[in-house]
Amino acid sequence: MQTLVSRSKLRFFALPTAFHWKKSLPIYILSLNRRHSLKYFFSSSDFNRSETIPSQNIQNEALQAFNNENYQQSYHLFQKVLSEFSQSQNEESLKFLHLLGMSAYYIGKTEESFGHFEKGNQIAEKIFGKDSSKSRVFYTGIGLVHERRGDFQDALTAFEKSKSLTSKEFDKSHPEIGFCLARIGRIQTLLGDFDNASVSLKESKEILVKAYGENSPQAAQVYMELGRLFIYQRNFKDAFPQINKALEIAQSKYSSSQLLSDCYRTMGDYYFNIRNLDLALENYKKSQSILIEKYGMNHPDIGILLLAMGTINHHAGRIQDAFSFFEKAVEVIKNTSSENNPTLGGVYSNMALILMNQRKIKEAIETLQKALFIFNNKYGEENPHSAETLNNLGRLYLQSGNLNEAEKCIDLSIKYFTYLYGENDFSYAKALTTRGALLFSKNDYKGAYECYTKIAKVYEQTYGPHHPETQNIMKNLEFIKQKL
Repeated sequence: MQTLVSRSKLRFFALPTAFHWKKSLPIYILSLNRRHSLKYFFSSSDFNRSETIPSQNIQNEALQAFNNENYQQSYHLFQKVLSEFSQSQNEESLKFLHLLGMSAYYIGKTEESFGHFEKGNQIAEKIFGKDSSKSRVFYTGIGLVHERRGDFQDALTAFEKSKSLTSKEFDKSHPEIGFCLARIGRIQTLLGDFDNASVSLKESKEILVKAYGENSPQAAQVYMELGRLFIYQRNFKDAFPQINKALEIAQSKYSSSQLLSDCYRTMGDYYFNIRNLDLALENYKKSQSILIEKYGMNHPDIGILLLAMGTINHHAGRIQDAFSFFEKAVEVIKNTSSENNPTLGGVYSNMALILMNQRKIKEAIETLQKALFIFNNKYGEENPHSAETLNNLGRLYLQSGNLNEAEKCIDLSIKYFTYLYGENDFSYAKALTTRGALLFSKNDYKGAYECYTKIAKVYEQTYGPHHPETQNIMKNLEFIKQKL
């Protein structure tokens, strides 16, 4: 069977994120399931201290460990502190319940942290009434858990609730409002709501720079989120200065911190998207090194980085290394999250590509079907990840000679991409490439030529006429023309 598509050039980019499906996003960004959060420092206005405080030394030790980002230690110490409160439910116990939840979250005990945040919110409502400002930190924690799970709309709802409650206690220029806006802006970016994300992040930047200075860690976190927004918008020229400034601040302030790890990871995303794979891998390794030192291997962020590094190794032709990274990612993600986590769908998608290139078509199809099940279950059928996975399934069926199943998958993929992005988007063009290959295999050269004419237009708009990818499409177009 003659085909137009070089199998070695097929790439899966179905990754752990969700967004407003009507926005055109670069679905090839690697690590989008951002667990990064703006750090909390409790002020006297957060909780009033009680007169009877059990084990003051343990409390001080726990707080110091938390502020030094020694979350393993603070997790165990806050458990001891709370055990001494016994059944008492007061402002002081709420404070430590929240810090226990945050410590659990940071070390990867995601579902446990969610339980602490929900319990804290229930106690706060019992003591202070519904919608008290004391509940704001628990809504923030709940939002962080939803974000890590990939439930971004739920995360946005929780973060907006936190901001609403925070506004009851602080004026709109207070740093706490700046932190709220940064979290909201990050989720708006993930949801593809770029206009509102830009407004939220710029307002956050103005507040935090005024409060802490333009070279502060607090400002650095917003620079990084702005850089992330620019990557999503494929505005790489403006992305680099923001990410680089954040990284320079983090490097000057810390030798090892969550902020520094997140900056390296975001810089890795930038380099991956401009296809500088060596620098992308270098930054991902630096991010991973910090995380392993702080949390060990069994952490959700490690799973995402393993996916990223596996994908880079695959691009570089180091197939066995890539597959090994993906297998480790599956193990870590299953140990730290549910089997419905969209990050796992991204790993399965990439594993399927390797299996396909190894001519293990049956195993590749089964693996892609696992990914499709996760994406459909998480986001509904009409989402970019399912559309991409269907396109890849179509390629697999085409390669195996099952043209009927190939056509079903390809048609659905094109339908979803057209609905999501329209006919001038790169993702739509990639799906159209598969349809062109299918039509060519059926000797429908006229139909294939029409497909590749549309594809060429999109590639020229995306890459320019002289880019190797565009030139490859033009060669295919000329080849088909000779068949007419």
